[in-house]
Amino acid sequence: MSVSSPSGGWDHIPSNATTSNVSTTSGTGRYAGIFNKYSYVTFSFTVTNVIGLSRDCSVTIRISESGNQI
Repeated sequence: MSVSSPSGGWDHIPSNATTSNVSTTSGTGRYAGIFNKYSYVTFSFTVTNVIGLSRDCSVTIRISESGNQI
């Protein structure tokens, strides 16, 4: 069980903001170490506004081996 071609992105970032540290990672795991497996994709980035305040943003999606999104 694995993820092929993981990617991420956003719909809108204000024109007066910038993004950095853009990253997409993926992998696999098991629930509580013994239950069914899952695959995941995490997309993360940092957004900085015009006055220099930054915020780290991320989203992770897990799909279990049984096909359920967690």
